[in-house]
Amino acid sequence: MLDLLYLLLGGVLWNNIILTQLLGLSPFLVERKSSMEYVWGMGKMTTALMTASAFVTFLIYDVILEPLALEFLENIILILIVFLLVILFQQYKKGEAREKRWHFYLPDVFMNTAVFGILLLNMTEWETVIEAIVGAAGFGLGFAVLLVIIEAINSRVDKLPLPEWLRGIPIQLITLGILALAVSGFSGI
Repeated sequence: MLDLLYLLLGGVLWNNIILTQLLGLSPFLVERKSSMEYVWGMGKMTTALMTASAFVTFLIYDVILEPLALEFLENIILILIVFLLVILFQQYKKGEAREKRWHFYLPDVFMNTAVFGILLLNMTEWETVIEAIVGAAGFGLGFAVLLVIIEAINSRVDKLPLPEWLRGIPIQLITLGILALAVSGFSGI
């Protein structure tokens, strides 16, 4: 139980996939004005997709690919699983009237390299389906929390008197670098 808690907190804090492995940077490197609601919604969607796809890929890899020696198909299977889950999420959310903007998240989430990075990690690092689900949920929560933190920082940075060449993506990369240094202090825990 303590190992699962360590795995969950590790995905959020000291093993944050964006800050340690630079996967999933695409939502951070886009110059657009986002609301906190949009950013949090995309974080929730990414977390749900990571968790669901980790469960499905773990089962497919252990039940089908590994016993039949078809490991060479893993990348194609990963892309298909993520694609099918995005379509399922879209169909599920179409019926719900309270969140009409989920279709805006789908291209960002589907093309997010963090999702594919988690699934590759799923096939090599985690040994049980529970570890895969908890680990993917931890990385998804870390992604969502970082999205919210960056959005809050960006709303304050926009008000600063910065030179024009430093606005937008350059200041976002500097901010991510400082956050990565801060998170690296947790790596010894």
